[in-house]
Amino acid sequence: MISLGQLGKTAGIIIGAAAGIAGVGAVAALRRPLPRTSGTLPLPGLQAPVKVIRDRWGVPHIYAAGNDDLFMAQGYVHAQDRLWQMEFQRRAASGQLAEVFGAVALDSDRFVRVLGFRRVAEREVDTLDEETRRLVEAYVRGVNAFIEQHAGNLPIEFTVLRLRPRPWTVADVLVWGRMMALQLSRNWREELVRARLIATLGAERAATLMPHYPDDHPIIVPPGIQYTPTMGQSAMERADATSRFFPDGGGQGSNSWAVAAHRAIGGGRCSPVIRTWRLRCPHSGMKII
Repeated sequence: MISLGQLGKTAGIIIGAAAGIAGVGAVAALRRPLPRTSGTLPLPGLQAPVKVIRDRWGVPHIYAAGNDDLFMAQGYVHAQDRLWQMEFQRRAASGQLAEVFGAVALDSDRFVRVLGFRRVAEREVDTLDEETRRLVEAYVRGVNAFIEQHAGNLPIEFTVLRLRPRPWTVADVLVWGRMMALQLSRNWREELVRARLIATLGAERAATLMPHYPDDHPIIVPPGIQYTPTMGQSAMERADATSRFFPDGGGQGSNSWAVAAHRAIGGGRCSPVIRTWRLRCPHSGMKII
């Protein structure tokens, strides 16, 4: 007969072992999709081998014989590092978040679909010049190659959501530019606040509270508009419905991609802030063929 003390001890050992196994499994699940940063990887469609070297901050530096190979490799590496972010962003800009997250995303999807970002992007594909379209298509091939090669090893978010990403298209690349334009115009709230100040205090007194804007610079609001203390109120209230997915806060920055060191600020210095293709602080390397 086993004593209660022994039973408790045995149960504790079993529970502890199970927790340890679960912990190891969780760590393995999180680490499994991490990008491969050394060795050689196949990428059908390249015209010549491409070298990808990551510096000590993990920033990839891509060396290719031509632009087509460069952009194809960039698509592959981009998907290595950011596939879930890319998936979320193309869905956000296309009004397709509710397909994954349900009713909580309906307001933001309606907002984006009314603006028509996806419709604009699909029409924009036909307006691209030949070289630009060729390079974007090369980038898309790189993204899709990564998805095909890692169908069973995608980032953890796809596993949790039981989501299989559809193949990327040129329109998927272009649509995010429309969303960026919206984000970069998020100072519309401040513009309404200034208009209300003018309506309440008068243009002369309100001007003393604002930085001077040069007289010869362009303006958005046409002459003759009548300001009121409540103008834009309904628009500001409706915007709150989208704040869950499109916060209006600051602190955002560029990803600092560059295709040549001479086109990037900083002259090729390898630092946490300025990132260029010129390599001066190598860490690990990978060859794509």
